[in-house]
Amino acid sequence: MEEREITLTLRDFLLSKGWQILSVHFPGAQGGFSISVNGKSRSWVPDIIASKNSVVIIVECKPKYSRGDVDKLNIMFSNPKIFKKFKQKLGLTSDFVFQKAIGFQAAHFDQENIPNDFIIFLVKEKIISRFCLESVLTQPYIRLCKFVNW
Repeated sequence: MEEREITLTLRDFLLSKGWQILSVHFPGAQGGFSISVNGKSRSWVPDIIASKNSVVIIVECKPKYSRGDVDKLNIMFSNPKIFKKFKQKLGLTSDFVFQKAIGFQAAHFDQENIPNDFIIFLVKEKIISRFCLESVLTQPYIRLCKFVNW
């Protein structure tokens, strides 16, 4: 599967589960929701941003697991300035719970490469499986599961 198919499949899955898609960005597309990282010289465009019941999920999609996508999300979540811009641009208040996620083809799943605080969407044709390590089961994730009803 190509990145576009992964993104489309995951978008459709989230819509079917009652998520509101705030932004979707396909490979090679122009524009979309972007956050400036270093002034105007570099910006970051998430593949999918979706919300449901005061939860916002930010997803990077690739055909195979990509450490680079994990690093991008970790940088955004750990930098208060970038995260503040992100929330302002979406018009979100502080009472939202934010969750990092990556989506990739199930055939390339290797549990050893999975980051601790991410939700993983494994895509196999039109079937999505969700996975997270036990360490993700923190208070925000419990709230995520409670309000989202996967």
